[in-house]
Amino acid sequence: MKNLLFIVLMLSSFSLQGQDAYQKLLDSLFQAGEYEKVIIEGQKILEKAPEHLNTHHLVGRSFYAEGRPSLAIPHLQNSNNKEAPKWMKGWSLATLGVCYYLIDEIDKARLHLIAAIELRGTANSVKTANGYLARLQLHDYFDDWNIIETEHIRFHFQQGITNETLFVEAKSKALEINNQFFGAELPKKIDYYV
Repeated sequence: MKNLLFIVLMLSSFSLQGQDAYQKLLDSLFQAGEYEKVIIEGQKILEKAPEHLNTHHLVGRSFYAEGRPSLAIPHLQNSNNKEAPKWMKGWSLATLGVCYYLIDEIDKARLHLIAAIELRGTANSVKTANGYLARLQLHDYFDDWNIIETEHIRFHFQQGITNETLFVEAKSKALEINNQFFGAELPKKIDYYV
């Protein structure tokens, strides 16, 4: 309760000259994993200072951390402009890459992750982008794989696999049967590598 009162008092005295104190507060909330608080308080700051790059950056990364990639993208795009420091651009690009993947814009995801690596913003942003390229299987290694898409699944077949159609039909049917029980709404297509 004391922390919340402190935050409210700090934010009620907001002025453009006091942005450094607010940025420290947002940074500490972000580091503590208080993403929803970063979003709420950051949006208040952006109402008065809509061009503030670090606030956009933290709000965007917080939206991503909260599982809301569509809302993260505009903020991360704002924090990835020519005035942004290199470290911020690196993290914004890496996070944008994952956000685009989560909304099923695979080509944009790959472009942003590669841009983060090439920028070399920080060692950790490069490591993160490389890790996502590998985990999301967006490396060049997968370029010559055959892709078959159904309503809910994107199948990736390595060269030389036979009976792809039978496999696709069987797995699609299994998903349909299982989903009759679970009733899940998929946020994006399932990427299935064979």
